[in-house]
Amino acid sequence: MDGQKQQLQWLQWVSEIQAIAQTGLTFAKDPFDKQRYESLLQLAAQMMAAKSLDSFETILSLFQSQAGYATPKIDVRGAAFKDDKVLLVKERSDQRWTLPGGYADVNCSPAFCVQKEFFEESGFEVQVKKFIGLYDKLKHQHPPSWPHTYKCFFLCEIVGGVAKPSIETSEIDFFSLACLPELSLPRVTQAQIMRCYAHALNPELPSDFE
Repeated sequence: MDGQKQQLQWLQWVSEIQAIAQTGLTFAKDPFDKQRYESLLQLAAQMMAAKSLDSFETILSLFQSQAGYATPKIDVRGAAFKDDKVLLVKERSDQRWTLPGGYADVNCSPAFCVQKEFFEESGFEVQVKKFIGLYDKLKHQHPPSWPHTYKCFFLCEIVGGVAKPSIETSEIDFFSLACLPELSLPRVTQAQIMRCYAHALNPELPSDFE
């Protein structure tokens, strides 16, 4: 098993322990059971800290901020194409490029969320034309990360606005699919962009799911 697969396996173990502890703390009634789940949460934080640049205290605080039944996060991404080029935004956090998007907001539909994220990160207004697919982040070539996330991709059409950087993005541009810039792999992969383009070329393709 290579290093990245080992790291991913480690992360999956830690995530599962954290989820068990979080869910247990949500439903446990017995104070001794709650104490055991707290200990389990601390163990998960210690394990994560051993493989992370963040401190045990930082990770434990992050784990403790999660409440309720543990479920995956939802990330939405919008793909817009023009003349066989794809619109990408450059993330300030890592200076790499991605499809506009981010975590979905509560009380908002996924389609609304992707419109909102697209406008905030690029300055362009879009109409959502099609749901492309729902992907499990663990099954794609993303670097190992927590929390476990499902990624929703939507085909979008630009209907207004102008390119405008944001507090999260520093540049907006269209790129040829044959010459993509360095991608922000925690957010999007080349294969995902190409799959979005396949749906743009053939809107009759069924939505993908895993």
